[in-house]
Parts: sequence; C-alpha cells; structure tokens
Amino acid sequence: MFNTDVLTAIISDYKKDFDNIHKEEIYKWKAVKCFQDNWDEKAPDFPLMLNRSFEEARNLLTSYNHYPKVMIYEIAKKEPEAVRVMFKELFNNFQPCRE
Repeated sequence: MFNTDVLTAIISDYKKDFDNIHKEEIYKWKAVKCFQDNWDEKAPDFPLMLNRSFEEARNLLTSYNHYPKVMIYEIAKKEPEAVRVMFKELFNNFQPCRE
C-alpha cells in the first residue's frame, strides 16, 4: 500500500530546501530535460540520438576510471538494434520487475 503521508512529507521537505537544491542540483534537472527533449527510441541513427540524449549528463555518467556514457555509446555504435531493444525493455512500464 502506498503511503501518501510519507510522500507529502518528502515533498514538503524538498520545497523547504528548494533554493539550495535549485542552486546546487539544477544540472540534474537539465540532464533530465535534455534526455526528454532528445530521446526517440525509433531514431534512425540510434547511437547519435543516444549520445545527444545523454549530453547534459556527462558528470552524472562519469566517475573515476568509469565512463558508462562512452561505453554505452560505443556499444550502441557496434550493436545499435540490441541496445535499442535493451532501452525499450528498460522503459517498458508494463513489464513486471525482475527479481
């Protein structure tokens, strides 16, 4: 059962600290917006579309000695249809979660 009181409290706390969150975390919202603006699972050039979708998420998808954005792009260039299928499955809201 979903507890709406918990969600309401979380949203309230978020709003109380919004100025700080906005100042320090706005880049995350920009990354989400960039993804939403560029994502097209039917794009003819899937690797290029994928690269554009993640453009603003550079620092979110890179860490010391790990470069997932680059690796996803490189794999998508080699196997675009396989990666496309994986992302379709990832975003399929009607598919039950695997345990």
